[in-house]
Amino acid sequence: MQVTNEFRNYIKEHVTLTIDGIEENNGMIGLTRDEATDSADSITAGDVLDIYGIGLKTDGTPENVHLTGVWFVTPDGIRQRAKRIITNRPKMLKVLVPADLHGLNYIEVVTQTSVTNSTLFLKYLRTVRSETAYQTNDGSV
Repeated sequence: MQVTNEFRNYIKEHVTLTIDGIEENNGMIGLTRDEATDSADSITAGDVLDIYGIGLKTDGTPENVHLTGVWFVTPDGIRQRAKRIITNRPKMLKVLVPADLHGLNYIEVVTQTSVTNSTLFLKYLRTVRSETAYQTNDGSV
């Protein structure tokens, strides 16, 4: 098919492009599972926590990768990084909880990947935070 000048002019005059804005989907943490207690409402220090949701894969460009990961954040803002990410998938993370974690903690996933395409890096980091804070068990389950 050969595009003519007449067709180009028709498009220019009759077609308008409207951009609705930036996608608001920032991902979400839907469910957690404490492997030590098989509980969805607690975290066991020094054990494994499964995190399920959307847009969770943690990764970043070489200059930002050190800022990405899973963090446990107290209500007053003290942040502690997960010791290790065992499984790193867009809909599921499996992390090793720090042995010295205590009290109430929100879960934050910091990543540079797109929610809809985990192989695509965004220009900025994004944070997915749990809606609730979880009580931390001391690890003596």
